[in-house]
Amino acid sequence: MEWAQFWKAAGISVLLGQVALFGISGLSLLSIPRPPTAMGDGLAVEVEVMVPLARITPRSREAGQIRMSLYAGDKDNHSLEIDTARFREEDGKLIVPALAPLHSRSSVRILSFHIEEHTWLAFDLPLPPSPAVSHGWSGSEPLRDARTAGSNAQLTDVLLRYRVVVRGGSAEPE
Repeated sequence: MEWAQFWKAAGISVLLGQVALFGISGLSLLSIPRPPTAMGDGLAVEVEVMVPLARITPRSREAGQIRMSLYAGDKDNHSLEIDTARFREEDGKLIVPALAPLHSRSSVRILSFHIEEHTWLAFDLPLPPSPAVSHGWSGSEPLRDARTAGSNAQLTDVLLRYRVVVRGGSAEPE
């Protein structure tokens, strides 16, 4: 009789341990960031930053002197690749194109833009956690000094436009 009670108690304790283990594992899986998709493909934000030529020095045009990153949370902060060969000049501005892959569904996305060591600007992307693919560019909007935010934000003469595209399938500028 005692052995039957022992095995019953051992079985219940193993079962409860497994339930706790699977519960903790399930909650951990829910916290994994999932990138937004469109028809099974990942999304990215294609941006063009329009910098007045007065802000550009010969050194600024060198590789690594203009940098961008996309912040979408503590676990989602990525540098963007900037190809200096894709820079172009239009209407007295240097156009700096970049593609920012979306790695998570975040309601906060901040694009940081650096020119050498002297300029640090930011743009708060007004995108929902799972944005839809855009068929056209947004309007040109000013970036702010990255050291300011909210009602104290100091807007600059550097402009940005963006659109959401399927990752790897960006369209040519209109």
